[in-house]
Amino acid sequence: MEAGRIDIGARTAPSYERGGPFGFLRDIAPAVSGRLLRLVLSTLTVALFSTLLIFALAYFSPSNPAATKLGESATPAAVAHLNHVMGLDRGFFAQYFSWIGNAIHGDLGVSWFSGVPVGTSIKTGLPVDLSVTGVALLMALVMGIPAGIVAGTRRGGFLDRGINAISSTAITLPVFWIGMVLVIVFAVFRRLVLQPRLIPMTRDAAAILAAFAMPPGAKRLSAPPASVKAALGQPFQAGSSPDIVEKDSFWTVHGVPAAVLAWEEQHVPRRFTRAESFHGVNGRVAQSGEVFTLPPVAGVLESRELMVEVADGGGGQTAIRVDAQVTWTPAKPAGAVVPAAARVVTLSMNYGGNAGGRKPPDPVTITDPVTVGKVAALVDHVPPLPSGTYNCPFADGMAFDLAFRARPGGPVLAATVLQLNGCEWVDLTVGKQDYVLGNPGGARPIATQVLKVTGVPWKLPPFQWPN
Repeated sequence: MEAGRIDIGARTAPSYERGGPFGFLRDIAPAVSGRLLRLVLSTLTVALFSTLLIFALAYFSPSNPAATKLGESATPAAVAHLNHVMGLDRGFFAQYFSWIGNAIHGDLGVSWFSGVPVGTSIKTGLPVDLSVTGVALLMALVMGIPAGIVAGTRRGGFLDRGINAISSTAITLPVFWIGMVLVIVFAVFRRLVLQPRLIPMTRDAAAILAAFAMPPGAKRLSAPPASVKAALGQPFQAGSSPDIVEKDSFWTVHGVPAAVLAWEEQHVPRRFTRAESFHGVNGRVAQSGEVFTLPPVAGVLESRELMVEVADGGGGQTAIRVDAQVTWTPAKPAGAVVPAAARVVTLSMNYGGNAGGRKPPDPVTITDPVTVGKVAALVDHVPPLPSGTYNCPFADGMAFDLAFRARPGGPVLAATVLQLNGCEWVDLTVGKQDYVLGNPGGARPIATQVLKVTGVPWKLPPFQWPN
């Protein structure tokens, strides 16, 4: 180094000069790739152990999904058969690796209880979850930021203490509990939340309607022909409930009604299941039809139906009415339960007009509180009445009756009529309020369970069509 000069050494060019404008990426690439690799590995490890732990909890649980699905009256042979069908009789690792292998390929399986593919349930619920998350985030921003500013600018004041008290209370309460309380308050009691709008029921109905297999040569109409308007002017199952979304279309095609309906049955998409057929005469016009269904969405969509009705339109033409109906699961009335004070239940049988000379057995009174509680629980778990209009045969008074009291000989707190004919509804009277509950054909299984729980050796009369 010469006097008067400072040698600072050779100048090192910056990374952007050595490698162009993106030269710095060459320097940080190894660090970023290493971090990403560690992140992916840690995520996969956590996912693997999480699924393994959850699967182990389900596998070693004392409950049996097959037995739960079949009910208490199922035989051991039936439970064992369903276990084999569902693959539950295999070893732990065989079930786990089979499940995780299918999940990697996008197959998450089918719900044991609803029969709906898990992927479909996620696809159905995801828009709701995202909308709820978005609204919650928006509320947090709109309310939280101004509240924080007010509390900060008035530190130690009344507003500051009030905002801190409210936020501290909200933080300590479980989020899921707050959510359930808000759902009960707004969606059940106040009906301020329009539940059906959360699920795209209109799009679901439109998709079902689009699944109609149009016969060759069919022409679409804006309304049913005047000659068959009395028969096809209304759907076979018409409902005015707000829980029902319906879309329809009208067609005409050359051919006889029976042949057109048979063609439609053969060409309906395979994802539909044929549920029932119907025949009748309306306005002196003979009509017939088929009802096809899709699996319901448990707790959300009660039924998803495609109805095809046909009638002779004259001139060698068949008029067709197509309906797509999607029914939202209604909320069960809060009062449709047996009062907690019930300690006695009296069982009685009524053969109605189908007695045929038979004498019903004498009523039986159950005073054991535990048994009475089990019978009341069976009634309390009856689902709400499905929306819609039903063509039921005459019940003719044949029923299994339950009278709940607080003490023997006391006033009736709740009366339950399990219809054993007709649509087999469950009629519940609590005080002066009457409720019609259950699904079609649902009362007879409940009556069977009541007899089993109480140990009463009665035999239920078979279903009989009225004469």
